[in-house]
Order: sequence, then structure tokens, then C-alpha cells
Amino acid sequence: MRKEEFNLPSFSKEQLEFLHSSLERMYLFDSIEIEKNRLKVSLSFDCENLAGEIDRVLGVVKSYEVETIYEAPYKNSIHDSIHEKLIDNQGILKFSPGKFLLQKDYLLFFQFIDSLLYSFSQKIKAIEQVYPVLWPVELFRDIDYFKEFPQNIMMVHAVKQEQKSLRDFSALYAKERKEFTSIEQSEHLSPAHYALGTSTCDPCYFAYKNLKNQKASGEFTSLSKSFRNELSKDFKLDRLNEFHMREVVSIGKSEKVLQQREKFKSFSKYLFDYFHFEGLIQTASDPFFTSENLIKNALQSAIQSKFELLVNVGGEKMMSIGSINWHQDFFGRSFGVKADDDHFMTSSCLAFGLERFVYAFFLQHGIEEKKWPEQLRDDYGSFKEIKKKQQTIFNFSSLDKTEEKNEAGPRSEKREWDVDVQSKILSSFREHFSLEKSDEELWDLDKNKLQEWDSLNHLILISSLEKIFKRKVKMKDQLELHSSVKDLVHYFSSKN
Repeated sequence: MRKEEFNLPSFSKEQLEFLHSSLERMYLFDSIEIEKNRLKVSLSFDCENLAGEIDRVLGVVKSYEVETIYEAPYKNSIHDSIHEKLIDNQGILKFSPGKFLLQKDYLLFFQFIDSLLYSFSQKIKAIEQVYPVLWPVELFRDIDYFKEFPQNIMMVHAVKQEQKSLRDFSALYAKERKEFTSIEQSEHLSPAHYALGTSTCDPCYFAYKNLKNQKASGEFTSLSKSFRNELSKDFKLDRLNEFHMREVVSIGKSEKVLQQREKFKSFSKYLFDYFHFEGLIQTASDPFFTSENLIKNALQSAIQSKFELLVNVGGEKMMSIGSINWHQDFFGRSFGVKADDDHFMTSSCLAFGLERFVYAFFLQHGIEEKKWPEQLRDDYGSFKEIKKKQQTIFNFSSLDKTEEKNEAGPRSEKREWDVDVQSKILSSFREHFSLEKSDEELWDLDKNKLQEWDSLNHLILISSLEKIFKRKVKMKDQLELHSSVKDLVHYFSSKN
């Protein structure tokens, strides 16, 4: 492993953070240390002109400036063990590394926050939209995303719709063949025509590309899944590769869009006060990958095209829960969309990562509602009451009657077994599942004791028994009644 050190000029705290995140993103160093005006990196890849590359980055960092437009007056104690508490009370369930199932109190508060954000969107008369999560490669190409943010991309490949590829792939990844947790790139997979969406608002702009004669103007909102190839180092909720984003979007001529951006700023400040967040709103930049594009980072900050809502999550560590973005006419030019005959469409968006938003609040205020800010606590109580009422506006009483009517009565414990039937069924079991068991062992066998006795194999077994006994099994009986060998013998011994 190669190690290098470089001298650093006097940088501000924000510039050092910008330097660290830029190097981490662009070069994938094994380690990065910044201390006492020295930069130390270790790398396991070849980089011919590393000194020149670092010098270019440092030149950009010198021009990087951060402006804070709002600093909340609140001071909160951080609940360091909140992630573990959420797992203990099953507000979140571990799904796979860095992925979680949301439920119970976590999901309810998640819905409460989204309801608040949606309500703001309705105040400015935004049209709600639902976007695809699969974006065509054309969209990414038009905005040069593959060049500028390759670290985020998660491509989608399908199996080729060819007989050989389908058969080979099916055989290669059959469950009984081997243990596997990944699918290798191979000749069986087709080229990727789609990638998973990396934010929320882009489809809103892209859709106007196909509306040739319609001028783009209006406000829109959507809650969508977003996907980025990144994970928290300790697999917690602070950074996920799959997360929900609520965005509020304004498109049209620049004067109108900039007016809406001022509303986005005011609402963001309101959120800090409403949730009593300790944090601030300051200029920021997008995570461009290449050093050639790094100057865009400094430019974004200088012209204040991006603001981040940063919440304290312990010590000096800040976490972004949202951003305010002014794209100018970037998307209008990229997709060829006009606001009128003389101007390309401009756009601005207010975006929130909901998992992070909830997590940040719990980190600062805990999960005990009695310790939350009073107005928030009252509103959340009202929200829960509304949710309960929503559950009662539909009348499902007819379903209850149907269940009572179809409910099977208690089975008689007195059974007379047909020896010939029993023998045929046990023989069929041995053949079907390749079992080497005695009659006594098979007799007590049920679905919970045999891994292979799944729903599909159960139906195949039933079909073979129908042929043996020349008798059709009622549809409602196929899965519900036959949970053991004894049940099957009883059924085929019965005259009904």
C-alpha cells in the first residue's frame, strides 16, 4: 500500500470538510487523515500524477466559501443509542446490511413528517405526481450524470429474452445448485437500458421533453424512492442506498421560480423552529466525482445555488436532512424544454430525505413523546387521531359475515383409516420427496418438519394423489386442510 503526505495551506473548518469529502469521493483512498496542516493518504491503486491532482484540488478548495443563512437557537442532548432503541422496540427491522423495514412508531412519525411537507406543497398549490423509479439511460445521458456522479449509479440489467440465456441463467442460479448472494455479470444479461433513480425531481423535468408544444410552468410534489450506491459505515439510518425523498418543485421562468425558492427558504427555517432542531442552513455543493468538475462545487457555493439543512447529530458532526436547490436553466437546456418561446425552463426544488429526517429528530429529542416540543406533540396526537378515523370510514362488516360463514367447524378426532389409502399416500411421499423414512416417521410428518414440503411441491403432490385416487381435491381444501400426512390420508379415506 502506497502512502503519501502533502502540506496544506491554512483552511477553514468548512474548507477542510470540503477537501476531505472531495478526496474521499474522487479517489477512493484507503485512508485520509488531515491534521496540523498536513494531508496524509494511503492508496492501493496507481495514480501517475497524484501530486498534480492534489494540487488542483487544493486550488479549488481555496476558493470554496460557505455562508450560513440561518442558525437555530436550540441546544439538544444527543441520544447516542437511539438506533439500538429503534431496533429493540421494532420501529425498524434489519432487512439486509444498511436496509431496514419501517413500521410502528417510526413509520407513523415518518408519515407525520411527510404529511407536514405535503401540506406545505398544497399551500403553494403543487400538483402531486408519482414518478417511476426506473429511469431511462437517456435521462442520465442528457444531464451528463454518468460522467459527473458515477459513484451514485445503480444499473438495472435484465436476463436476455432468449431461450438459451433464460435456461442457462435458471440452471445457474437455482436454489438447490449452490449458496449465492450476488449475480455475476455474464453473457446472459442484456445491456442496461435503465438505472434506479438517484433523486426525485428529475422525471418531472424529463416528462416535458415529450410535450413538444406545451410550455413548462407550475409547482409539483412527489414522494419517491431514491437509490445511490452508498452506505453508512456502521450500517445505520444516517446514510442508506435506498431511501424516500419528498420534493416540492417549481418550474417556469426564473423570476417566478426564484420567488418560490424564497418560500422554500422560509419554510425550511420554520421546520427548524417547529422541530426545535439544533442546526443551521448554509450554502453547499453537489458531490461531483472528477477533479475537472470540482470547480462546479465552489461555483455552486459562491452563487448560492444549493443550501443544505444541517442538523447536529453529536459533537461537531452534522447531517443533512434536506436541501434547497436552484438549477437555473440546466434541466431546461438539457432536455430542450422551454418556459416560453424565448426562454428555457428554469427550476428549483425543496428536497427532504425522510429516513434521515426522522432519525435526526429522534437523535436530538428521543422517542418519548412527553419530552418533545409542545406544539409538535399536540399536532402529532391530532395526526394519530386522524389516522384512526381513516381506518373507520370504510365498512368491512360484510367481510366479517363471510368469514363466519366460511369458517370450518371443529374436526372430528375419531378417524377410521383406510390401510390401502395410507399405503399409497406414504409411497407417493417417498417417491415425491425422495425420502427414506419408516411408515411411523412419515405418519407424523407435517409441513413444518419437511423443508421441501413448500406450497408448490404440495400442489404437485396433491395433483399426483388425484391421479392415483381418481378424485379431485376441492380448491379450498388444497392448502388449508392438508398440513400433515394424517390429514391427507383422512381426506382420501373420506367418501365425501
